[in-house]
Amino acid sequence: MANQSLHNYFFEKYCISITQEDEDEISKIISDKNIPKEEVKVIFSFYNRNRNKMPEIKELSDTRVNHVKARLKKFGAEKVKEVILMASKSEFLNGINPSQWKANFDWIMKPTNFIKILEGNYQNKSNGQQSSGPKRNR
Repeated sequence: MANQSLHNYFFEKYCISITQEDEDEISKIISDKNIPKEEVKVIFSFYNRNRNKMPEIKELSDTRVNHVKARLKKFGAEKVKEVILMASKSEFLNGINPSQWKANFDWIMKPTNFIKILEGNYQNKSNGQQSSGPKRNR
């Protein structure tokens, strides 16, 4: 629904005007409903089956659901699965690093981290050495 028609709907139905901020929030809610809960659950299950040494998801919080919906909306299910697989193959993200830190589902689904993984910043080095973290432009 375009913002102008959303504005008209509220004005005609309730005789009220809504702000741009209200329109943006309503549009977000409407668009999120287009992603079925089942599709979100598929992503959670896919992560748990392919997580390698990263921690298992035990609870489907609203925050997690919203993060997955946002990634699905922007990239689609296949890209989200691809990023999960890329993370599962990364030695660095699976604890083979000096601090033994491991990525978790929430970290992977953060927009900036998701993009870094997708762009290959956490791929293992091809010469057999373990990754030392994200690739940096020099």
